[in-house]
Amino acid sequence: RSILTFRPVVTGLSGGVSLPGTIAQFAGAAFIAAVAYEVRIAPFWPVAIAGVAGGFFDSIAGASVQALRWCPRCARPCETNPHVCGTPTTMFRGLGWIDNDAVNFLATLFGAGVALLFASHWHSLR
Repeated sequence: RSILTFRPVVTGLSGGVSLPGTIAQFAGAAFIAAVAYEVRIAPFWPVAIAGVAGGFFDSIAGASVQALRWCPRCARPCETNPHVCGTPTTMFRGLGWIDNDAVNFLATLFGAGVALLFASHWHSLR
């Protein structure tokens, strides 16, 4: 389902969320946070919260600003030009220069920023 509208989304398109995917996101963030904590890189909670925040940012950006295209031959939305069938696609939504790689980069920066802000206040929050 779309993270913005909760309407069904074609499986695999950016901006869609599911219960199994959300559970995996939390588990992945907890795993990375546990590793960072065990090797004494960072406290657990700032890393875990930043991972979840970055994941949600990724979904929101994927559903809003990432380029979504339309394949007239397959009559379905897609994220590439040309589509995998080889047909040129047209812009449907988003910004043409923001692809999945750009969203991933922005989500990583967002998560890192959340971790930095949270970690910088960690001692005063405890």
